[in-house]
Amino acid sequence: MKANRSLKLTILLGSLVLLVAACDSGEEAVLTTTSSVVGSTSAPDVGVTDEGTDGTTSTTLTGQAVASHEVVLRESTDDGEFLYIVVPEGDYTDVDLENFLGNLIENDEEVTNVEVFDDAAAVTAFRLDDSDQTAADLVLISEHHLVSLSERNRIIYRGPYEEFGEIAIGS
Repeated sequence: MKANRSLKLTILLGSLVLLVAACDSGEEAVLTTTSSVVGSTSAPDVGVTDEGTDGTTSTTLTGQAVASHEVVLRESTDDGEFLYIVVPEGDYTDVDLENFLGNLIENDEEVTNVEVFDDAAAVTAFRLDDSDQTAADLVLISEHHLVSLSERNRIIYRGPYEEFGEIAIGS
C-alpha cells in the first residue's frame, strides 16, 4: 500500500512539474510598476536589472504617470499653440513623458510645441534671453527641463532624460 501511495505521489509531482514547464515560455516577464516617490528630479531610473544564476537577466521598469500639469504660458503662433508646462516632480520614465505628450496633443489639436519642466523657476530661466541667463539659470534649466515637443510629432528629451535623445511620434 505504501509503494502504491509513493507511486501516486511521484506521478502527481511529475505531472505538476510538466504542467509548470508547459506554461513557462522560458522568457522573463517585463513588469511595469508605478511608484509614489516624490523628490527632486534626477536621472531617470529605467529599471532594476537582476542577473539569474542561469545567466538570464530580467528588468523591472519603474516610473509613474504624469498625474497633473499646469500650463504656465500659452503662446499663439501662426503654426499653432506653444505651451510651457510644469508637472509635479516625480520619478518619470521616458515612456511616462512620451505618454503625457501624446495625451496632451490628442486632447488639444491646436498644440504644436511644448516645453515640459518640473519647476516653475526653470521655465522663467528658460524664457530669458540667452545673454541674460546666469550660470545658476543654466543649472536650473538642465536639472528641471524634462522634455520638448516640436512640430507636434518630435519628442526631444532634455536635462536628466537627455540620454534618450529624440523620437518621432505618430502623425
